[in-house]
Amino acid sequence: MPEILLENVKEIIEVPENQANAYQALGWLEIDNYRNGGKVFLVLAWTEDSDPRKP
Repeated sequence: MPEILLENVKEIIEVPENQANAYQALGWLEIDNYRNGGKVFLVLAWTEDSDPRKP
């Protein structure tokens, strides 16, 4: 996982693993992941200067 400075993070979201690729293709970075109820969720951060893009 990338090293990210907290002051560079504009937004943090949690998405199911099966949706994460669409976000990562837009520039979101994975900063953590966890399992809940048998499903995997990824925690993604937006660090770009522009407004966060979502699929």
